[in-house]
Amino acid sequence: MYHENIQREQFRGEAVTLKNFIQSLQLHVQLTTPTEDQINRVSQLTFRTNQFNFTTIRRSESEIRDWLRKGGRECLVASVSDRFGDYGLVGVLFYETTPSRIMVDTFLLSCRVLGRGVEHQLLRDLARKAQCEGKKFIELLYRPSESNSPALDFMNSLAANFTTLEAGALSIELPVETLVELQYDPDEKARPGAASRAKPLGQKTSGKRATWFGSLNRSEVMQRIGDELSDIDRIAKAVEEYRYLDESTRASVRD
Repeated sequence: MYHENIQREQFRGEAVTLKNFIQSLQLHVQLTTPTEDQINRVSQLTFRTNQFNFTTIRRSESEIRDWLRKGGRECLVASVSDRFGDYGLVGVLFYETTPSRIMVDTFLLSCRVLGRGVEHQLLRDLARKAQCEGKKFIELLYRPSESNSPALDFMNSLAANFTTLEAGALSIELPVETLVELQYDPDEKARPGAASRAKPLGQKTSGKRATWFGSLNRSEVMQRIGDELSDIDRIAKAVEEYRYLDESTRASVRD
């Protein structure tokens, strides 16, 4: 996986625009109902994912199963791959249904695929599912935390009107007929008033070429360590690969 990440970053450095980079990645996103052996991974993501996590609700495996036992509740998981390899199961949606709407309880996405339009496709696919079931609206809930501003930025890109709830929580209601056509254009200028705190992963940085660690700020590094580097051997390997690329970059500058 780490070698694949290095290839992606090198490829990003050679792309003319971010849009060209994303199109050339040939992303494939599959949204399905989780199997029993995927529940553990779903639980892990609820605990580990902090940046793109609308409500930061943490759930154990037993809590997930208990939550799903109530009628009208569903879970979908997103698996993502591209031309370089498989990201694995990186996204989760928990939601409740009523005759007219889908109310999203949890919407989270691993930072390893942020800024590539995956979040847009998940919401679009959910909207198309809602349309097939005769629903008119999708309702998103956001609860602020210390690090989940990327989720708020995404909400801001969808709509400017929010309903303010208790403790700073926000809710937006979006028409299904609009969301079924949702597209991501990374080269489009931000709307006036839209939040701009989050910087998509993979975006070009000034100076040396982006690498596994070098293109991320500290919080993003810690998030990736939680997601991908689960033992000391993997951490050491990632550090060595970073050093190798960093030394190669400095050598090319000297030449």
